[in-house]
Amino acid sequence: MASAPSSLRVVSLLASCTDTVLALDLQHLLVGRSHECEGPGLERVAICTSSKLEGGPEMTNAEVDAAAGSSHAALQGLAYNPNAPQELIMEWALGCHRTDLDLLRSLKPDVVLTQVQDMDTVLPLAQAQAALRQVLHLQNVTIVHSDPQNLQDVWMDIQNIAAGMHAPDKGVELVARLQQRLKAAADCGRGRGPSKRLAVIQWTDPLYASGGWVPELIQLAGGADVFCKPGGPSVQFSVEELSSQRPDLLLFAVCGEPLFKVIQEAKQTLQRWSGTISGAQVVAVDAVRLFSRPGPLLVDSLEMLVELLHPEAQSYGLQGRTW
Repeated sequence: MASAPSSLRVVSLLASCTDTVLALDLQHLLVGRSHECEGPGLERVAICTSSKLEGGPEMTNAEVDAAAGSSHAALQGLAYNPNAPQELIMEWALGCHRTDLDLLRSLKPDVVLTQVQDMDTVLPLAQAQAALRQVLHLQNVTIVHSDPQNLQDVWMDIQNIAAGMHAPDKGVELVARLQQRLKAAADCGRGRGPSKRLAVIQWTDPLYASGGWVPELIQLAGGADVFCKPGGPSVQFSVEELSSQRPDLLLFAVCGEPLFKVIQEAKQTLQRWSGTISGAQVVAVDAVRLFSRPGPLLVDSLEMLVELLHPEAQSYGLQGRTW
């Protein structure tokens, strides 16, 4: 098997991409990462990003939602302005976070793993790549863009990352291992009585149900999503709409938040609802690791669902740790 050249310099600006790099055992090639990336050995890797939100971790979900909307609008205004400096556009559009371009320039990356913002409508990949080469003064730097919408996209992303890091065989092998684990977990949940109806709450103010790969995972675990379709968008809903759906289970997976914060969010949300929703089992999950990062950790997410929905079938030892 051909291995990635040890001289390759890789920066990952997206936590799910870093998860894949770790699973590929190529973390020794990382010279830069986002502030959200975590894992063994990453302490030595330079942090190249900061949050785009100025309010910090004390912001409420409603404040974060409003700030994110304003940031998106500002980014579109920048991208459509022919006089906007390329450096400013790259600072805000190269990834989900604000990128330190001076640091990135000093790291001289060969490959940047990221999710270019508004790539389809505002900043096409070819334009982003040309702008990055201009800003960094590096003519051969390559962007590997990641924006999966379903599990098939996730497998393709993993192989694209491996290929971008000059190790395509490792990508094929990793996908095969993950698919094997996924099938084993799905087999545990198959044919075990009526499907439970789930509402997976991605955000609490305003209320959003998780779309994309989450309904697909629920389906594989033998459940049914009450709001979203596999591969479809997240859906905004009201308390009244939730009540009318009569879910068996409310799963709070507030995007990017650790378990203790999700538990707090769930309690506060249920108090606001004042008994409007009754009869549903309520579960909180560690949404840093589960559901929110489309990469190898999605297999852990399915195993968590199988453990939750079919405790008689399989225990993965996740209860009390990630949910």
